[in-house]
Amino acid sequence: MAAQTIQDTGGYFVAVPGDDERYIADFPTYCAQSGITARAVDVAAARESEPALSARAIAVFEVPDASIDPFRLALEAIADAQRLGARLLRRTRVVGFEREVGASARRRCGPSAAGTTCGSRRRRSSTRPARGRGTWPRSPECRSK
Repeated sequence: MAAQTIQDTGGYFVAVPGDDERYIADFPTYCAQSGITARAVDVAAARESEPALSARAIAVFEVPDASIDPFRLALEAIADAQRLGARLLRRTRVVGFEREVGASARRRCGPSAAGTTCGSRRRRSSTRPARGRGTWPRSPECRSK
């Protein structure tokens, strides 16, 4: 999901004095057993490409690594949910959750939400689960309430 939010950065596994010498020697084998490539790199060459590398480094292995753009990942998740029929309610917080079980086999449930106008509430209902996430500080215009 959302492979476009992942950037292959590569990385180093760096050993320093005091690390288990057997683990350092066996590290490439452990990686291979897990399907991870690990290539030994000359410490001086590694330091040249990564100046912040510890001066105490005694062994360096190049390993796959990546970083994820969390903001873009969130946007991709929202876009995917909207493609599936979800509705995004910005500046809205969930203040409750109601569930009704009737004679029908399907449950209807939904959140109670407080909108951007202080105190306004709306109820949404769905046969699908609702999810909410984020921090919800009180907005400046609501502080007097």
